[in-house]
Amino acid sequence: MEWAEAQFRTPSGRLEFYAEECADLGDALPIYRERPRDLYALAGEQLPLSLVSYHSKFLPSATLNEVATFRDLIPGPYVTVNPLDAESRDIGEDDIVEIYNGLGSVILHARLSEGMRPGTIAVMQGWRRSSFIEGGMQELVSGNVTNPAHLKMKPLTGADPNAPLHDVWVDIRKVNT
Repeated sequence: MEWAEAQFRTPSGRLEFYAEECADLGDALPIYRERPRDLYALAGEQLPLSLVSYHSKFLPSATLNEVATFRDLIPGPYVTVNPLDAESRDIGEDDIVEIYNGLGSVILHARLSEGMRPGTIAVMQGWRRSSFIEGGMQELVSGNVTNPAHLKMKPLTGADPNAPLHDVWVDIRKVNT
């Protein structure tokens, strides 16, 4: 079997949950650290919403989002917002909204759903910049904050930092058209 001899780039060659190299940081075992909100904030503003992105079975990647069959299922990108968050911002179903933070913004349509947790908004992954009314999702994220444990492990794993697609602070507002 091709993968039977495969090894991870760790000292033992096996999957490791404990990393002695990171013990001095308090990260020998995996822990969650919230990304700092001020990375995303506008001058002194507290951003109230957590933006997450998710995969769809109807849109597996941006390379397929121009395929007519997929566009019949999902015509374009939208943000899902809890009605409580929408009401406090005067946002209605299918309104054009701007998601923004100190790094950038994106403009798209809103969908309201009680299935979305208050304080969280979500945008499906797999859309090209040209799919949005204006901007792109990549403008809202930053890989500029690197976990110190990542830096210690990079020589062993070779893994590069990536954008935190499930841990971004934003706000949303209705765009007057």
